[in-house]
Amino acid sequence: MPVKKLLLSVGAMKAGTTFLYLTLHRHPELYFTPEKELHYFAHTQGLSRELQQPLIPRDDVVPHFIDPGTVLTHGFRRHRLASVLRNRYENVRNVDVLRTIVQWYAERYLFDPINTDWFEQVFADAGDRWAAEFSNYNSLLSDEGWQAVREHCEQLKVIYVLRDPVGRLWSHMKFELLPAGKRDALIDGNLDEVHRFLATGSSAHARYDLILDSLRRNLAPDELLLIRLEDVVADIDREMERVSDFLGIRKLEYANIDPNKKVNKTEDLDVPVEVEKILKSALVPQYNVYNSV
Repeated sequence: MPVKKLLLSVGAMKAGTTFLYLTLHRHPELYFTPEKELHYFAHTQGLSRELQQPLIPRDDVVPHFIDPGTVLTHGFRRHRLASVLRNRYENVRNVDVLRTIVQWYAERYLFDPINTDWFEQVFADAGDRWAAEFSNYNSLLSDEGWQAVREHCEQLKVIYVLRDPVGRLWSHMKFELLPAGKRDALIDGNLDEVHRFLATGSSAHARYDLILDSLRRNLAPDELLLIRLEDVVADIDREMERVSDFLGIRKLEYANIDPNKKVNKTEDLDVPVEVEKILKSALVPQYNVYNSV
């Protein structure tokens, strides 16, 4: 049987969805698996080729496209298990809790094949609660992918988190380029590295205009909630009340959550002036969308 109620968060990478996760995941009317981002629909359906197109394509840069069957490989899932035990659950002192987490990964997440049975097994404990999944890939689903989403649930709600386009894109660039040894290029404002990143598939997450067109085309108005991270920082009470009203759940508890705190933090580096000019020029349509939300 499909899940009764499915909640998807589809915010772009580096747009503040981890803050939303930390706010929601302890709520008794919401169910989260130990794995925050399941990527199930990206794996079974693939993603829209149009929505994966780079912000500024280049002939000498071949973007990587996510096709069906290429995400939740055995290697990827084993890596995720090792990663979350090391980074997310290393401070869990309760042996029974840790055993339950490991058992979930072993019996459900690593289960094969990845199909409808896998999905239903993953969310078997959700019951009448919202079954929540926070894969950023969901924002790039095709129309056929959204049709498949509906076949897996009786009721659907989607939250899309936006962040200031330049701030989000710069954060995303740091997130990918710093581990790749490109720190000097970022500090020096190496424009070739900037243009090269804008020609990769990673830059597709910046295209608010096409993503919102897709979401609005595939979702009813009462199924989609748009949130700007900057609005959360400015008035968290108002924005969290919008979330609870949207889901029809009792008030969210977020007294110990700081929306200004960067969870998956990268090094603080100012955007070089020339780089900022390039990003602003490339993101004009995105600012129009961002300012209209």
